[in-house]
Amino acid sequence: MRDEGAEERQLAHDFRRRQYGDERHVALRAQASGEGDAAAAEQEGEDPHMASLLRREANTARAVVHVDVDCFYAQAEEVRDPALRSKPLGITQKHIIVTSNYHARAAGVRKLQSIRDATEACPGLVLVSGEDLTPYRRASKQIVAVLERFGEAEKLGLDEVFVDVTEQAQHLIRSLGPEHLTPCGHVHFASQRVKSDNPHRPMDLQAKQLASAAQETAAGALPPLLAAASMVAAQMRRTVLEATGFRCSAGIANNKLLAKLVSGLHKPNDQTILPFSQAAAFVAPLPVRALQGVGTKTERALRERGVELVRHVRRLGRAPLAQLLGARVGELLFLACRGLDDAPVKARGPPRSITCEDSFRGCSSWEAVQRVLRVLAPDLAARVHEDALEFARRPRTLTVKWRHHGSVEGRHSASGPLPVLLQQQQQQ
Repeated sequence: MRDEGAEERQLAHDFRRRQYGDERHVALRAQASGEGDAAAAEQEGEDPHMASLLRREANTARAVVHVDVDCFYAQAEEVRDPALRSKPLGITQKHIIVTSNYHARAAGVRKLQSIRDATEACPGLVLVSGEDLTPYRRASKQIVAVLERFGEAEKLGLDEVFVDVTEQAQHLIRSLGPEHLTPCGHVHFASQRVKSDNPHRPMDLQAKQLASAAQETAAGALPPLLAAASMVAAQMRRTVLEATGFRCSAGIANNKLLAKLVSGLHKPNDQTILPFSQAAAFVAPLPVRALQGVGTKTERALRERGVELVRHVRRLGRAPLAQLLGARVGELLFLACRGLDDAPVKARGPPRSITCEDSFRGCSSWEAVQRVLRVLAPDLAARVHEDALEFARRPRTLTVKWRHHGSVEGRHSASGPLPVLLQQQQQQ
């Protein structure tokens, strides 16, 4: 007799592995000392040139906010149907819970959990399909439109946005004076313990230890730019809530890498500031996969060299990293493992391609292929039409990609001119 529960759990496991790679059961222990980047560099055997690099003024000249909409898909459904706000809610895609609201999380529902396990943990869980991304894309555009009022905004997926608030923060300093700035939110120190409850997403960090009295006192000595930026971030979050109904969390730091890593430390509906003096010691105990830009291939290459934590990357040096990973990725990782990131916040503009994809239990005949295309084609046609209205352009090429069952990597693809029917639908 077939065990449907075991089969569903296996399907959920396979989906998570395809999307995020293998699990990473790594304890994220805080540094014993949070005395700053130069000290951390010396502990790792850095040369004096690196200590100088860590102290460069350019590292602290910007203020970047990473805005992360709390349980975005679930909030979108709650905004559409306010009656859901008081109920445990899970958003499903295929065999898993892609996100849930905080009522559900309190009952034991976890992100990327199988639907069967989630309903066993929370029998009253309300399930809503998140397969159709149209309402989420619409809500995302509304949120970004609000955030663009505060500075250059760069989308990262549907529910995350970087905003460079340097100019706004500097204006606030000039208007109020540095002595009248009131930092908003939590200030994080490298000595505070953090943890990731999701082995597939070690970059989703949560603070497990509040600041000590001494650290709270030290927080009053924040650099004026970050203190002002935290005030701008608080105003951004209030404005998004008033204009769209969505609650957000935020990370405030001197670069994109650090702002993103700390934005979720005090979720939901809160914000965290990371002084640059804490940066190198903060990232040191994290798994390398927590760093933005490190995918499964890069992680595997590093693991083969015995490198699993960010602090281990520092031992390789610039030249070995470039030889192992290529010049571009090697340089990015050389800087990121020290809390450095000079990438600007830059609006992405229109996407270079429109992608519709899905996974299926089986597709081993032409009849099955036709069933798959009947699911994907209408969504693709609708998105092409929406893109044409917004950007006044038309795609010319269609690329079909596929992956064989059971394979985590190794996609195949074929391209050709866009079918006439899709072109006709664009012109209507």
